[in-house]
Amino acid sequence: KYPHRTFDDVVLSDNVQKQLENIILEYKKKSILHAYGFVPKTKILFCGPPGCGKTITAEILANVLDLPIIYTRFDALISSYLGETASNIRKVFDYADRNNCILFFDEFGELKRVINSFLQILDSFNNDSLVIAATNHEKLIDSALWRRFDEIISFDKPDEQQIEFLILAKLRAFK
Repeated sequence: KYPHRTFDDVVLSDNVQKQLENIILEYKKKSILHAYGFVPKTKILFCGPPGCGKTITAEILANVLDLPIIYTRFDALISSYLGETASNIRKVFDYADRNNCILFFDEFGELKRVINSFLQILDSFNNDSLVIAATNHEKLIDSALWRRFDEIISFDKPDEQQIEFLILAKLRAFK
């Protein structure tokens, strides 16, 4: 889908905002980076508690970069048949390889059986698509996974001032 979310739809810390701005800038200037032998960050991990804006932020990146987002839940990839789980993951990456997009994996890291297949495919994935994985359970993620990502962004729950700002922004259409 092509989301229409903007940064007005979420409250983020200054640090997270800066990290996202850098990712956007690198992606938009990727031809310049390539000319100098560099590559933009394309494998990103969002960590944080539920409800802190990880999914919305992936949609915002898709909107800002004018890319479709492919939303994939890890539990939907699981199959009881031998080899089918890896095949399902491969199909998702193959689609992203043919179509420049944001490939968003939600509920990432909870299912260890899927992770090994995911790592193997992620390691061989070299494309301009952005791969974003989001997890609420960063303590469950194996250290081998952390090393596979170009950028790790930690989201925190909003503080009282940020909550007030968000509520006022959502209610501005009402008197």
